[in-house]
Amino acid sequence: MQSRILTLTKLSFKEMISKKIVWGITGITILILLVIILVFNVFDVEEILPVINMKKNHQQTNIYDIAATFFRTAVSVPMYIGGIFLSIFTISTLIPTILEKGTIDFFLSRPIKRYEIILGEFLGGSLMVLANIIFLILGTWILIGFYLGNWEVSFLFVIPLTIVTFLDYFALIILFGVLWQNSISAMMISYIIFFVLGPILENRDVFIIFLDGKAWEYTLNTLYYIFPQSHSILQLTTRVTTSELRQINLAELNYLPVFVTFLQSFIYLGLAIFVFRKKDY
Repeated sequence: MQSRILTLTKLSFKEMISKKIVWGITGITILILLVIILVFNVFDVEEILPVINMKKNHQQTNIYDIAATFFRTAVSVPMYIGGIFLSIFTISTLIPTILEKGTIDFFLSRPIKRYEIILGEFLGGSLMVLANIIFLILGTWILIGFYLGNWEVSFLFVIPLTIVTFLDYFALIILFGVLWQNSISAMMISYIIFFVLGPILENRDVFIIFLDGKAWEYTLNTLYYIFPQSHSILQLTTRVTTSELRQINLAELNYLPVFVTFLQSFIYLGLAIFVFRKKDY
């Protein structure tokens, strides 16, 4: 079983690296790190601070810590939003492609369990994206430490936060792909959840005030726990990257959205496997 899943994982990984957009994402990652190196080599830290308009708000803080916080935030938050956006676009075609007539017939004619196909696609499709996330955050942390002497370890916590969100959306897209076998539908619904429904559910208390009735409150609270809590994790990411400057105690932050989102990925994946086993191809 393990050898079959490993083989399917390798096939899925090869399919991922054959996509031009994946190498485009890798190129963007490298470019961001090169820009950081260029900024640190061309400008002095005291020249950067007036540009980013942070020094006047933190007069008593070490200027290198201020600059470090800026670069951490400037990399992690756009990477979180842009990374999820590009990842959804990239992985939305994986399951519909494998379910095409001929391809699925080939796999089902082999001694391969259906759940092994789903797990292989999930693991193989994740590797390249996870590598880019780790490379960018770890690279940024090393550059900030090398040039500014700021080795704030809490910044590395952004890696699991982003990975958990990505894996949850990937599992959800696999479920959509199995249900509809249409990459465009899976992609568009995922975008609606991330960019429209996500902010609404994160700020559901505000909407509940204007939407009279317990039914709306129950509905919004239920949906909040059904769909990825990506915007709660985004806020957590922002707090982590600025924790040193704002003197936030990381132990006091609310990590429940991370655990819920992580659990959801298993539920989505389990549902996808269940539906896939019931489908007749």
